[in-house]
Amino acid sequence: MEQRRGGGCFPVLERKDYHGMAVVLLHESYPYCQLGAYLAAIYPHVYFDLSYTIPFLDKLEMLAFTRQALSVAPASKLMFSTDGIHLPEMHWAGALRGRSIIGQVLDEMIDADEIDEDQGYDIAQQILHDTAYAVYKL
Repeated sequence: MEQRRGGGCFPVLERKDYHGMAVVLLHESYPYCQLGAYLAAIYPHVYFDLSYTIPFLDKLEMLAFTRQALSVAPASKLMFSTDGIHLPEMHWAGALRGRSIIGQVLDEMIDADEIDEDQGYDIAQQILHDTAYAVYKL
């Protein structure tokens, strides 16, 4: 992502022989979150992972990247990840934090009349389950 702010990805993502393969941009492409979400929005085979246990990111930063992702990419291209490693507690903490942050951002979108409550539940279902289920053929 770093080369020319993601421009280095375009030749790879444009290759026709890769179009049948899902490309998942991990760790919300940090610090290029908005660009990563944009790539997921414009390429049918690109998906965007939202990770919620990255040690150096605080809750405010996680709220920001979640807002950016939801403002650019369709929910069907976003997937939840704890990004936990080694310790089971990291997976648990990531699940709690991620659900809380996704819920908070969806509540903000409902309050701003961007979506209604039913759409909020559908978006949460897609991010927390459906996208990964489809991409990884679970």
